[in-house]
Amino acid sequence: MLNENKGGLPASKTVLIVDDEEAIVSTIEEALEDYKDWISVLTAENGKEAIEHLNTSKVDLVLTDLKMPEMDGFELLAYISRYFSNLAVLVMTGFGSSAITTRLEHMGIPNYLDKPINLNALVDRILIGLEDSSKGYLNGFSLANFLQAVEVEQKTMSIMANSKGKVGYLHIVNGELINADTKSLKGEAAAVEIISWEDAEIKIVNLRSEDKKIDTPLMNILLEASRSNDEKSEAATGADYLLTEAIRKAEAHRFPEAKELLARVVSETPRNHKGWLWYARVLGDMEAIKTSLNNAAKISPQNADVIEEINKFNQAKRKIKNGSILRCPFCWYLLDAKILNCPSCGSFLTVSETFLACTKHADKAILESAIERYQRVLQDDSRNFNAQYNLGLAYINQEMWDEGVNHLSSAVRLSPENKFLSEQLNYLLKYIASGDPFVSKRKESTTDSQSGKTANKEKTVLVVEDSSTTRAVVKTTLGQMGYRVVEAVDGLEALSKLSAVKPDLILLDIILPKMDGYQILATIKKKQALKDIPVIMLTAKDKMMDKVKGKLAGSNEYLTKPFDPNELLDVAVKYLQ
Repeated sequence: MLNENKGGLPASKTVLIVDDEEAIVSTIEEALEDYKDWISVLTAENGKEAIEHLNTSKVDLVLTDLKMPEMDGFELLAYISRYFSNLAVLVMTGFGSSAITTRLEHMGIPNYLDKPINLNALVDRILIGLEDSSKGYLNGFSLANFLQAVEVEQKTMSIMANSKGKVGYLHIVNGELINADTKSLKGEAAAVEIISWEDAEIKIVNLRSEDKKIDTPLMNILLEASRSNDEKSEAATGADYLLTEAIRKAEAHRFPEAKELLARVVSETPRNHKGWLWYARVLGDMEAIKTSLNNAAKISPQNADVIEEINKFNQAKRKIKNGSILRCPFCWYLLDAKILNCPSCGSFLTVSETFLACTKHADKAILESAIERYQRVLQDDSRNFNAQYNLGLAYINQEMWDEGVNHLSSAVRLSPENKFLSEQLNYLLKYIASGDPFVSKRKESTTDSQSGKTANKEKTVLVVEDSSTTRAVVKTTLGQMGYRVVEAVDGLEALSKLSAVKPDLILLDIILPKMDGYQILATIKKKQALKDIPVIMLTAKDKMMDKVKGKLAGSNEYLTKPFDPNELLDVAVKYLQ
């Protein structure tokens, strides 16, 4: 009997009728009118509308036609099998055949209703279907344990097993397994396959008329299934480890090593869609990439990552010319070697005049994901200059200048011979320091201006500045020349630092919290141990009185912000040589 609520009526149920023939839908609705107190009806003209109902409403039973104008019944049933496997389903069709019967059985539906529909029989089937949906699948034990219980009690039944979209049947007479079938296997091979499925859902269905095809005792089949599971587990464990290692190497841009590992993964576990997806990301040939993605799609056609990757490939292949293929370091989009920014995620791929002058529109979620990825890479390999550069670029794409400068500086320190990295860092420093988005128009370059300077690595500079961005520029500019930089954000911290270290030069902002630069400078000049340290004043003010006041307070030089890093370096070196 159907589950009842406290009022004595059966618990409320919802039936979804899917058919494009309005007359049939109306007729079925009328037939269910006697049960309107506890059965509500939803309708859809095709599979697409049905899916919208399934995703927004609680449905207990679906009654569907097979032939429909948009997303036919088989496509709808496949969707239900994948995402609503416990949902009761009834099928009706006016085009029945043995082929349709076989196809439905493989989808877990033992039979269908012929059109024109016998309404009394249909209502009975709906009521039985709602009853079965209340019972659902058998839970709490494995398929192997359930079969052993059936054998001991000498039961007669067919068992439908469902696991990750795969459906199989085991047919038992008086406790003896006589036959089994899946979509591609029959007999003992099918039985071993079904019993070895992980987390299979079990449902008892009416015994079908079956010939005896299995002579092997059930216990022997259970042992063979167990052995098969052990082998699969060992292979999966090895493949999972290889895949994890391969992904780590791909994320670290160690592509030859990643490619070698991923080739092993897809060879040893060819049904591994994730392996094929990552293999496509490290290949350099468009046809090979296409083949790898097609394999991933065949294995897992509904996987969101696979679908997204294929869409990206289809968009990119029209623009990629013959030659070297690059990947966006943030979203893995295929790129032409000469491109400046990624068409997919909108991120700029180098520090350039165009990049710094434009309005930033990169995908923030993708950049944040990339930042997490490269931070993970650096935890494994802190000397990976590619990861440092890409991490800095991800921050710069979000106009997070301090972090960008720090990571580009780290990339340059890790690979000092790499001229590209040095040029990128120097260009960024000039942009931030000057506030001019077109600084590259100047004739001199930071690299050229530094070439004639000799740094003394024993020299220390104290930078007193409340702007973290300005401190980052100063620290990086002087750090490239080998000077040690000590930072202070206000006057009190500066005086505290001066009690612990005696710098060779002080860069002092005028407008500071707690104590302004003039007060700090006066305090420094009163102390015998500090009075001879040269001081360069930094300020956004450039009026004559400010310059005079600075001179009277005892500063050696006066730099107006924004300043060019070359100018800062020229002045600093003069006092540090």
